[in-house]
Amino acid sequence: MEIRGTGIDMVDMDRLVGRDVARMAEYICTADELRRMELSRSAEQYVASRLALKEAVIKASPERLFYHDIEIRTEGGKLSASVAGSRNTFVVSLSHELRYCIAQALCLY
Repeated sequence: MEIRGTGIDMVDMDRLVGRDVARMAEYICTADELRRMELSRSAEQYVASRLALKEAVIKASPERLFYHDIEIRTEGGKLSASVAGSRNTFVVSLSHELRYCIAQALCLY
């Protein structure tokens, strides 16, 4: 496998305070991600993490992508990102603390 691209993004969660987080989630999340958001402890943190992850994947991809093209899943405690119809594989990593979410993505072919 070869690295085709890298991407990184950071979101300041304070920017989400006072905003319509549900509307923002509808804009960036797939239907499955919206269902999983309902089970999360913090909708703001969930949306911030998905935004950072998807922005990192978009930056890493050689293809033009939009938020709904990317599905973020957690399986066995590990994050994964998939893009429907893409032959590329994306490896993602996420870290967050009280105020910031930071995500990194590698696009492999």
